[in-house]
Amino acid sequence: MPCPRPWFRAAMLVACAATMCAGCGRGPEFRYTIDLRQPDSGSVQVTLNVVGAPPNGLTLRTYASKDLIRLSDLVALTPDGTTLSASMEPDTTGSAKGTQLVRFVGRIPSRLSIRYRVRPGARYGDAHMGYEGRCFGYLDRRFGFLNGQNLFLTPRDLESIERVSVRFALPEGWTAVTPWMQQGDLCFPGVNGRYVGEHLISGVVGVGHFHERNLVLDGTRYRFAFESGFSAEDEEQAMVAIERVTRYTHSIVPGDGPREYIAVIVPAAPFGDEIDGNGWTNGQGGTLAPPTGLRLRQYARRLIEARLTDAPFRRTIRDPRELWVIDGVRELCSWRAIAHAGYADEGEIARDYGAAYTSSLRLEGEEWNLERLYSTALSNDVGRRTAAPLLLLLLDRELRGLGAKGGLDSVLASMFRERRVRSLWRSLPREHEDVWRRFRDEYARAKRPFPSQELFGLSPLTPSPSGAFGKASRKLFVAFTGSTQGYLENCGCKVNQSGGVARRTTELGRLRREHPGAIVIDAGDAFMRPERGALDYLSQEEERLYLQIMNRMRYTALTVGMNELMLGSRSFDDAAGVARLPYTVANVKPRSGTLGPEWKLIHTGSLRVAVVGLFEPPRGTLRVEPYDRHAVEWRIEDPLQALRRLCPALKARADVIIAMGRITPFTIRRLAQACPYVDLMISTEQGAVLEVETNGKNVLTTEDRPGFVGHTYLAYTQLTSYGLSGVELALDHRDRVVAAEERSYWLDDKVPDDAVVRDVLGRFYERVGRTEAAQASVRVPFANDPERMMGRYVGSARCATCHPSEFAQWRMTPHASAFKTLLDVHRHYQPRCVACHVVGFGARTGYRMGDPTLALANVQCEVCHGPGGGHSDAPDRSNIRRQVPPGVCLQCHDSEHSDRFIYQERLPRVLHTRASTTLPRESEPIGS
Repeated sequence: MPCPRPWFRAAMLVACAATMCAGCGRGPEFRYTIDLRQPDSGSVQVTLNVVGAPPNGLTLRTYASKDLIRLSDLVALTPDGTTLSASMEPDTTGSAKGTQLVRFVGRIPSRLSIRYRVRPGARYGDAHMGYEGRCFGYLDRRFGFLNGQNLFLTPRDLESIERVSVRFALPEGWTAVTPWMQQGDLCFPGVNGRYVGEHLISGVVGVGHFHERNLVLDGTRYRFAFESGFSAEDEEQAMVAIERVTRYTHSIVPGDGPREYIAVIVPAAPFGDEIDGNGWTNGQGGTLAPPTGLRLRQYARRLIEARLTDAPFRRTIRDPRELWVIDGVRELCSWRAIAHAGYADEGEIARDYGAAYTSSLRLEGEEWNLERLYSTALSNDVGRRTAAPLLLLLLDRELRGLGAKGGLDSVLASMFRERRVRSLWRSLPREHEDVWRRFRDEYARAKRPFPSQELFGLSPLTPSPSGAFGKASRKLFVAFTGSTQGYLENCGCKVNQSGGVARRTTELGRLRREHPGAIVIDAGDAFMRPERGALDYLSQEEERLYLQIMNRMRYTALTVGMNELMLGSRSFDDAAGVARLPYTVANVKPRSGTLGPEWKLIHTGSLRVAVVGLFEPPRGTLRVEPYDRHAVEWRIEDPLQALRRLCPALKARADVIIAMGRITPFTIRRLAQACPYVDLMISTEQGAVLEVETNGKNVLTTEDRPGFVGHTYLAYTQLTSYGLSGVELALDHRDRVVAAEERSYWLDDKVPDDAVVRDVLGRFYERVGRTEAAQASVRVPFANDPERMMGRYVGSARCATCHPSEFAQWRMTPHASAFKTLLDVHRHYQPRCVACHVVGFGARTGYRMGDPTLALANVQCEVCHGPGGGHSDAPDRSNIRRQVPPGVCLQCHDSEHSDRFIYQERLPRVLHTRASTTLPRESEPIGS
């Protein structure tokens, strides 16, 4: 389900331009009544009375897609009670594509009453691919949050709307909070008498029990309407954060703005979804409390757009070569705003932009000259999202280096104070004109790459420890994993795939025999990462099994990563409690209870080894929404403070100290310098900008490499789910590390499966895989094709009666033995594998797990040609799909499972023809 905002904003800009050019003729009057007196129904009754309707037909339009507005019970009545016929059809024009047109044809009376229902709260995503954790509006007995796009049918041309009123019929005790001017029980959209249609559609409305808090800046009164269900603590915390964000963004774009700006603040929906709302020139709303980094960033971005790009207060860039500045400010300053509120770190934001820029340098087809972003034929995506904000960061550094008070923020405030914006380059301190001329020529015009490594990069680690040390007297071997993401086994679709717990069990057994006394640890992210806010049933069961098998592998210690914390403390307890793994983490605690001891003492031979888990939360641009949403459930101490706090006890009781977890390369260096007694640090986070020597040349890289800081050896879990690593530490007589030898152990097909674990996996999928819940968890091929999902499948044996030669040819292809490949590797109850090895998986009459006949097993005729039931009953060219477009093959032959698949090369191998091996023309049939 697509988000409406990108096309909606484009439509608004076009409509605003048209409004300014519109004449003074008075069009029809639109009077809306929004009836919410039955909130338990989850629907809203809307009555639109049109006065002065055009006589020769009326066309109205939704401003959201059919799946978002969910419109029903449409009826139009004339004053004498006659029902007018209406038709609904998709609008396929321009930026409005995906919305609906409602046409009333025939003679239209001047007065017309149109009634319809809408259901706010549509969830983004779907049941097959999963939901995204967001819904568009919401309504229940406690409160409602509505978008103008949820509610209103309007004329196709917004600029034609001049007279609109909105009235609410509410349950007793409820109030309506709107961005529109209110007179009595009527609300009137419009900004300074203009933009009536835009204001109607873009408005957000809160209904229920709300109370307001206010802030006045530069003549703009900011109204923050909180739904009454928040605790006093959550509301106060949100108000403090939102006020800081508001003050910062207002300082960047000061001056002329709306008289009032309203934010409607509601909690998440009871089922956990973020409630999504619009934003425009004088208001926005949605789930903004309790505050999180991403919630605040969305608020900041929309507030910047309201003052910078939305009519009627938008700023006008005189020189089109400086349009990139708008993109840079929108991206960078929305992040810096949440840093001002304490929900991000400006240094980490800068390093993330530097790493993203360095990574993107290898891309082709990108426009790097920022002054050509809006005139180029090349892609401008990286320029707008990464290079533009990074150049502003570089400019800020330059300004502060030259002693300019306030840095970039002061320059932007000077630029944007008036609606006609001053040139960026003319807004900079004049005494350094030569510096700015060179800066613009080299970086804005892309004559030199940005010096991201000099400003945001790190120095490479050294291969040997520094300082004096003695000879090696004993050794410690540490095997470690991390970022394994609950990966049970590879699918077997590709040649020599690596990974899997059965192989890892074998390899760990071998390493323990080779290195008696070895310890085995995991640095975090052993849990699966939910793609869309929550794990499906099959993934939950697989994760539990994965953790139980890790217990069987006898891990010495584990710590938490972002995946473990992503869904909150209850989710962690549910998953980890069954496996009873030895977790340790020093700086993360739930609001009540504990995740495990802060550190763990291990005796191996004559050595005492302390293992301490640490977690550094993401405070830059690399946020994951589920983690950000649940972060409030954890109390997280700064990892540097935690390690400093523990160092005396660790040093007193242990010979060797190991710290592990999610720690960025920047922080890991600080930890090693602040706590030099730590001997080994292992991290799951390797991303950093460095200049390293490769083949005699200095090149930029975005991954840190293992090595020493002082006597501390730093290592990374770079093999993730595909293998494991081991490091052998050589210790002198004072147990200081004098050398470290690190090795990678790939879990490729040379490593045999552990027989016991292999049997556990087989029995697990035979038990769980056949359940309806597990099969419903899997992506279904052709899920968006109603004919394939609802048609009648009959199997290739039925096809063979009329097409024997084609059937015989098919029998010679790998498709005919696709299911056997699963049987050979015991994957025939793994739903994710079965889906692409049978006919009609997930469809009404398709293959069912455990079907003893196997009538629809293998990739048969109907996978390519669609359900054949109707065709077999009454053979005709019109009731079977003869052509097989690329999209059919790519349902399963995707990058994850067939990375070398090229449609044009593979298609001739399965064509039903004896002589031709060339790709048929579009008009030629494929098959018989």
